Amino acid sequence: AIFACPAGDQRDLDFARKYDLPVLPIVLPEGEDAEVFTIGSEAYTGPGTLFNSGFLNGMDIIYANTKRTLSIAVYRDMAKRDRLPIGPHLRPLSMPPVVMT
Repeated sequence: AIFACPAGDQRDLDFARKYDLPVLPIVLPEGEDAEVFTIGSEAYTGPGTLFNSGFLNGMDIIYANTKRTLSIAVYRDMAKRDRLPIGPHLRPLSMPPVVMT
């Protein structure tokens, strides 16, 4: 599996262009029209509003990154306390299996 953000990382964009892969912009710079905004030869790494991003649409990129970072921190804290809302099929390897009787 390959994880890439070609619209926001120059190396990933170069790879996508080299192999003719589609590039979907996800950050809309202020003053740009979402209907016509495209990524050219340089990845866009500046500020803006998320779009083409599902439930994150409309969020400021800085706010969304902060929210994501906080969510990861909360998840890690929950994992340390063994309070993750997961089923037995998604248990951490350190947790013994749940036996249903």
